[in-house]
Parts: sequence; C-alpha cells; structure tokens
Amino acid sequence: MEWQKLGFPKGSRDEELDEIHADLALCDSWVAESLVPYLRTGRWTPAIPNVLQTLDDIIARLNQRQKQVYDRALIDQYLRYAMLLRAVYKGFLERQ
Repeated sequence: MEWQKLGFPKGSRDEELDEIHADLALCDSWVAESLVPYLRTGRWTPAIPNVLQTLDDIIARLNQRQKQVYDRALIDQYLRYAMLLRAVYKGFLERQ
C-alpha cells in the first residue's frame, strides 16, 4: 500500500508546525488501527474520531502555514502525506 511505503514525514523545529505534525501522527495511528486489521482479517472497524474531518482541518492548517512559513518543502511533505492518508481512509470507509 502506497501509504505505508511513503513513510511518515519528519518533525519540525517550528512549534506550530510540530503541533500539526503531532496531529498528523495521531490521524496516522487512527487509520492504521482501522486499516491493518481490515487488510489482515477483513474486519471492518472504522475509527471512532472523525478522521476525515481531522485530516481536512490539518490540510487547511497546512495550506494556511504554506503562505507564511519558510519551510515549504516540509509542509509539502505533510500535505502529501495528509492527502494520501485521507484518500486511503475514505476508500476504506466506502468499502462498507
């Protein structure tokens, strides 16, 4: 799966960006806790939090930061990862 092959992006020294990184890590764990059992056993158990809404919020925060911060390459990595995670999880939800 492309999401697992991509690898999680590194953290940031920028405090606000690192908070976004932490939120992205949390979403990554929610997706993994839903998808890995599904891929192994076919057990479909979506995460309790609203993963898609949380990822949409992260993407919006990253887009806002992209306009004002110097580390655009890292923000682009976060955005790519968040959008891939969103697509993977949305696909998972649509299976049921």
